[in-house]
Amino acid sequence: MLIRSVTPQDTSARVKLIHACVDFAMVTAEMIDSAPVNPATLTRRWVAEIDGDLVATAMAELAIYDGAGAAKADVMVAPEHRGTGIGTALLQKVDGHLKEIGARLVTSHAFDEIGVRFAERNGFTAGRRTRVSKTDPERALPMAVPSDIKLLAVSELPDLRAAHEVALAFGPDIPSDTPYVALPYDKWVAARHGNARLALDCSFLAFADEIPVAFTLTEIIGDRMISLLTGTRPGYRQRGLASLIKAAALSTAATRGVRHAYTFNDTENVAMLAVNDKFGYRPDTVARELTRVQR
Repeated sequence: MLIRSVTPQDTSARVKLIHACVDFAMVTAEMIDSAPVNPATLTRRWVAEIDGDLVATAMAELAIYDGAGAAKADVMVAPEHRGTGIGTALLQKVDGHLKEIGARLVTSHAFDEIGVRFAERNGFTAGRRTRVSKTDPERALPMAVPSDIKLLAVSELPDLRAAHEVALAFGPDIPSDTPYVALPYDKWVAARHGNARLALDCSFLAFADEIPVAFTLTEIIGDRMISLLTGTRPGYRQRGLASLIKAAALSTAATRGVRHAYTFNDTENVAMLAVNDKFGYRPDTVARELTRVQR
């Protein structure tokens, strides 16, 4: 086994590996090759080879928008090579880099019980469960817009400031094991929405008396989409606004040829699970949020 740093020649093999580990991953070779590099994150990436074949990959970096000392890490091993020590060897590289960059709280995710057990053996705590659900957006029909509500695609707006406003309003209510960080507008855009996968014509805002009250953000690659963020401002809930904007996003995506729509919800977020169930979303897998305090 050979462990080394990633090179541009690894891109195609890394994409294949990522999809083998996470079938709904929204990643392409073009995205990896064109991804902007932020030097402040101090990102390191590695791959593991056996007989010239790439069988695992790992990453560690500072999560610069999540607070001082926050970091992210992941280790992915091809299913047929799990249990052979490759993940442990890569994690040693990850741990060394996390120590070098001063990480204090590391976050990761696991998408099956094998991954959860591996993380727990290495000091991570498995926290909240996130249901990954899937539907065909053709099942969604646009809903009638109430007379006191204005519905706009984000692409119709001059910038994302209205989206930022409502996201700050509902953000603290999103279940998570890591502290909520309210970012100023420029950092929020850079952290959440600075990528070419965003489909602003399939992302929607609802306004009541010119106040942004509900927002959904969508990412599309080919015939697949992911709902990255959906929420309603407190005081405007229980009015069907989350359903309204989700219906608009799904039905618009269907006209773009999207056939596989994914969304993520905490398993205790009963309200949003009910909204998504109405649109035919059904469980695909369960992800676990992983955290570890560095010593």
